[in-house]
Amino acid sequence: MKKLFLPFSLALTVLLGACEKEVTGIKLPESDAKLVVNSFISPQDTAWRVTLYQSVPTLGVREPTSSGVAGALVTVTDGNQTVTLPNQGDALYELPTSDFPVVAGRTYTLRVQAPDGKTVEAACTVPGAPEDFGLVIDSLPDANGARTRYYLRLNWTDAGGQENYYRLAGEIRREWKEVPANAPPTLYPLSINWEGETFLDDKGKDGQTMYSPKGELWALGPGSTNTRVYLQASLLHTDRHYYQYHLSARNAIRNRDNPFAEPTLVYSNVTGGLGIFAAYNRTTFSMQLR
Repeated sequence: MKKLFLPFSLALTVLLGACEKEVTGIKLPESDAKLVVNSFISPQDTAWRVTLYQSVPTLGVREPTSSGVAGALVTVTDGNQTVTLPNQGDALYELPTSDFPVVAGRTYTLRVQAPDGKTVEAACTVPGAPEDFGLVIDSLPDANGARTRYYLRLNWTDAGGQENYYRLAGEIRREWKEVPANAPPTLYPLSINWEGETFLDDKGKDGQTMYSPKGELWALGPGSTNTRVYLQASLLHTDRHYYQYHLSARNAIRNRDNPFAEPTLVYSNVTGGLGIFAAYNRTTFSMQLR
């Protein structure tokens, strides 16, 4: 066996060595930086806000991080009026909605021309507010009365004859009164724990009453006299772009630490570049719990 092993090892070494060959002359595809636009609009917003960056190329010489693009021409039009969003420094472009309101049902087109001549464009339509929006809430104090558990569920009527997309949001705010009495209260925001999917669509429920999954939250009991507790539960009626972008971004974040997960492309509706220009309409139910 020893006599056979040595020649076999020598042959294997020669064979593997022959497999090593330096490859030259391969031309890799060029990868140029692209403009990256990010903007979400809503009738409840106080300003139009657009951020503009350059992407980081996968190949070639590149900067370690993306950089903001200043000095671009950023315009928005509804087909009748066109406004320019002034550059507020670096990547941010902003204009008060008092100068150009965001109106439900209107389609807006965003156009960007960078100083180097690159141009991108995107469009979105602002959804209307959901009809018959309501909230059902119940409470259950714990055994010693120190805390109270609240349960809530949102309901609304879906607009028939069209595709609709929704997102749940909300929080409770605890305002702790400081001493002295004239000091501003300290705020403690806590998110609502939704026992189900927070992104919803109306597939199979067109024109019907829709219900959110149950939401759960805790608040200090009545023995804590220095604290006021407020609830804000919101329903966002979103367009398809908003819905698909946030779902794809969430999936990409969830998969980034899994070496066996397939790559997830983040949704983009920007022609000539990357990014998102999307709309939503927020309806909020507010009440003081204690």
